[in-house]
Amino acid sequence: MQNTRIRSVSRTGRVDLRPRPLTAEVKALDSDDPGGKMKDGTGRRCEYLAVFFFGIGCFFVGTYWKSLEFHVPFALIGRSQDAGFSIQNDTERVVGQFFQEFRNLSVLGESGGARIELCPLHMENYVPCRDDFDRIRSVLLPGRDRRPGRYCPDESDMWFCLIPAPRSYRQPAPWPESLNEVWIGNFPQSELIKHAISKKLFVSKGEKIKLLQNGTEHFLLQFFHKLAETVPDAKLGVRIKAALEIEAGFSGVGAALLSRNVNNLFIASRDEHKNQVQFALERGIPAMLADFGSDRLPYPSQAFDLIYCLECNIDWERDGGILLLEANRMLRAGGYFVLGVELPLREKNFWTDMNKITERICWSLVEKQENIRFWKKPFNNSCYTSRGAGAQPPLCDALDNQDDVWYVKSKNCISPLPEHAVTTSPLKQLTSYFSVPNRLNDVEIETHLSKSMTFKAEARYWGMVVNGYLSHLGRKDFKFQNVMDMRAGFGGFAAALYQTGMKCWVMNVVPISGPNTLPVIYDQGFIGAIHDWCEPFDTYPRTYDLIHAAGVFSAENKRCEKIVILIEMDRILRPGGRAYIRDSPSILAEVEVLAKQVGWKAVMIKTHEGVYGDSMVLICQKFFLHL
Repeated sequence: MQNTRIRSVSRTGRVDLRPRPLTAEVKALDSDDPGGKMKDGTGRRCEYLAVFFFGIGCFFVGTYWKSLEFHVPFALIGRSQDAGFSIQNDTERVVGQFFQEFRNLSVLGESGGARIELCPLHMENYVPCRDDFDRIRSVLLPGRDRRPGRYCPDESDMWFCLIPAPRSYRQPAPWPESLNEVWIGNFPQSELIKHAISKKLFVSKGEKIKLLQNGTEHFLLQFFHKLAETVPDAKLGVRIKAALEIEAGFSGVGAALLSRNVNNLFIASRDEHKNQVQFALERGIPAMLADFGSDRLPYPSQAFDLIYCLECNIDWERDGGILLLEANRMLRAGGYFVLGVELPLREKNFWTDMNKITERICWSLVEKQENIRFWKKPFNNSCYTSRGAGAQPPLCDALDNQDDVWYVKSKNCISPLPEHAVTTSPLKQLTSYFSVPNRLNDVEIETHLSKSMTFKAEARYWGMVVNGYLSHLGRKDFKFQNVMDMRAGFGGFAAALYQTGMKCWVMNVVPISGPNTLPVIYDQGFIGAIHDWCEPFDTYPRTYDLIHAAGVFSAENKRCEKIVILIEMDRILRPGGRAYIRDSPSILAEVEVLAKQVGWKAVMIKTHEGVYGDSMVLICQKFFLHL
């Protein structure tokens, strides 16, 4: 095993790179322990031959599975009860072993290596690719109404310290109490919060603030309830499963939609005076930082059944409606776009300009009242093709991949609908996660088996793993609200959590280093984003209760250092939160050492899975650290 590069960081932020040998304890994890010698005997030779040939077959199946780079033990899926294997019992034994070892740990970071220090106090809410406002503005085109977007620091400017928690930080209330009550000391007192208290949208309650309901948000819910009586495809939680909420104040609608079984993702730009996304995350609402700007958003085409922007301050009509065309790209066939604005802040001809643009992109106006409009996207391309030659905006080039979004510029063209356009989120996906999503065949992966079999195999495996966790911990201990899967594959881990009825949401991240499976995830009604794990994620510190990382470090091993990924995981993990890391034994041995450098409790266990070999799992817990 190669030596691991350990970073130690002074309070000035300077990085010290020193090669350190791994401890003997960690090196021992790579050695084989045969556990005894086999005895000779004529009666056993046939048995050995049978096992040998059976192992050869499993080798080829395992080689195929590893080629998919999802790092899910395919072998687990092939076991049957008739063959004498018990998947759930093996998993339960492993989980029980871990938590027994985990409870016995009492020393923080016992690796003995250099400890990465805490960042200065002013970085407690640091968002790396969003907080260098001066540098971001320097790259914007002059004379254009563009918002500061994502601009990551160079490697020489990267921070290598641990983001501290505020001294007044407290563990957020469990769901659903967190929707209505949050700790004041967990986030900055922004101008938006102060304004809401002055307007009596919030009520101070000791060290907490309590949210009150908003009439405008009620109107949106009432509209869809009324619409569903006559239009079946408008029923919330049944036909509308994934929604995108844009800069809608305090995400009051998003909270209501979550209770109606709609995966609502709230996005807003980084604004040091508002902190809308941070406030939503404290409440347990799915959220991340994102901008309608010059680049495409990190979501696939036909992702959302509903996109809405209330109290909206986005210039949808500028540049020929290029921002509206980006919303059109992400909206499913037959999906709804809802816009609410404050007219005093808009020009008198705003609605006139919006009506012209929506007519050109074939949206139909289904409802208007006061300062709110409801549009519906067509189900097919017939309206687009009937506009005649030279119509503006044109249809996008057939060679333009509408799901290619990472640092890709938005385009002033209409995304055509494919023949198998996703009109609504499939109902079967949340009742049986073995149902094959619509766009599975579009995923570019090398496979010797059918893609549907691969999808079902992943779903079966993660279902058994999650059931094993619940069997040992029970729902009381295995309770997380904000969950991230760093390498989501087809979304099997999220599907397994939803199948248990657990009240949580999962941010399914699809790395750019692998196949783009994000459309498949959205076809199941889940949410997620494309991301490069060599860069920081667009969220605030202390976002997630659980981070699941299967094969992440192997996939990014040649692209960036493991410590870079771990420090980012620490930034977005809440104090007391856990990280479940699965990878090869050699990679996990290095990651275990580094995890203790960032001050995590870390336990690595070896799981024996019969003829399919061993699997290593590293489970970590973050501590509450502050200056």
